[in-house]
Amino acid sequence: MARDRHGLSVSAAGAAPVDRSGRARVFAYIVMPIVALLGIGFLVLGASTAVFLVAGATLVVLAILGLVAARGARAGRLGALVVAAVGIVVTLIVGASTTSATGDTELMSAAALAFSIAAAALAVFLIGQAAATRRG
Repeated sequence: MARDRHGLSVSAAGAAPVDRSGRARVFAYIVMPIVALLGIGFLVLGASTAVFLVAGATLVVLAILGLVAARGARAGRLGALVVAAVGIVVTLIVGASTTSATGDTELMSAAALAFSIAAAALAVFLIGQAAATRRG
């Protein structure tokens, strides 16, 4: 790959430098709408289940924070960790206290949803870390 006078790699067309923060931003612009759609799907399809409502709302907020973190803002990274921690705890509490139509708790559904929240939070945090590399 070609390099500019500052040692940064540039695209084949010679456009703007392609560095780690730029790639993180592009990745965030592709992945975060998918996370938001997943959260909206949980909100729409699981409207009668409190566990899915909590998890869906958490994923939508994480997607928004992911776009904030892609700009290199520290608030996006820290906010993602706080929102994920609260979302996971609330999801597990609601899952343990809610009974399904069969009389069983929804703890296993809550555990799976908590895993997806944790994965989205990790993605947001790593995107924010990569985007902040240029800032020093």
